[in-house]
Amino acid sequence: MIQSTGVIPAQDGVSEYKDLVINIYSVDASKFVPVLGVAQVGIFTEATEHTKASFSPVAQIGTYEYVSSDPAFSGIQEAVLAGLQKDYPTVTFEIVK
Repeated sequence: MIQSTGVIPAQDGVSEYKDLVINIYSVDASKFVPVLGVAQVGIFTEATEHTKASFSPVAQIGTYEYVSSDPAFSGIQEAVLAGLQKDYPTVTFEIVK
């Protein structure tokens, strides 16, 4: 997961996301196409004594290609981080989990 500090405007042009945790998931359709790393914003619920931690996505804020013969999640996460930094230069991002 990636923690952001700053404001990311939503695609609807009205809403915005501020200081949020970004979930990353990967899409690997086949060995002939690049892996896609997708950044999602949503609601993260911490684990408690009676429940598990959970993430409920609200929107996607970016999709980034990752090209490697052996795609590891850490590499996909780094590609998403670099893409977010490029797309949102006024926001600070940090890998947290």
